[in-house]
Amino acid sequence: MAKHKILVDLDAIIYDVDKAINDEIERILGRRIRREEWKRYNIRDNLWGSVELERKVFEELSKKRFYRNAPLVNAAKEGLEFLNQRFAIVLSTSRKNFYKQAEEDTLTSLQKDKIPYLSIQFTSNGREKAEVARINKCLFAIEDNWDTASAISKICPCYLFHYSFNRSRKTPSNIIRVYGWREKKWWLNFMEIVK
Repeated sequence: MAKHKILVDLDAIIYDVDKAINDEIERILGRRIRREEWKRYNIRDNLWGSVELERKVFEELSKKRFYRNAPLVNAAKEGLEFLNQRFAIVLSTSRKNFYKQAEEDTLTSLQKDKIPYLSIQFTSNGREKAEVARINKCLFAIEDNWDTASAISKICPCYLFHYSFNRSRKTPSNIIRVYGWREKKWWLNFMEIVK
């Protein structure tokens, strides 16, 4: 019997790219910006109040090809290996437009880190991710962006990793907040899903 498919985001779920972004912001501005200040906005919008700053940060990060060497989120690989035993993992990321080699560097990282997955979809926004969930008939999704989780939750339940940048948003019933890969209650929930 074929495994049910699930949708899993990359950034802040599998890869911790926040540190690389904030390190570059600090290098350019001379100060750190709280995660909530930059993560709550769509990366293509007027980030940090300055299109020039956004452009400069991502130009510098693209030169460093930071997706190639992004560190893993704590316990992500173990969590994905566990899920891969029961589900077919469809990865989806909005890295599509960040820099020219973003897709190539993402695939290189996934291979280097031996991340299990069935397929990967590079999207531009949360609505496109929700469409990936619909087309693949995903049983559930794992996401960190509240707006994206909200769009996906109209298709299937969505586990939302609880971060400071999404905590102030009211959570509808089809979005389940979890506090990282090591949270026991969410693994118990998975056990119920596969019975």
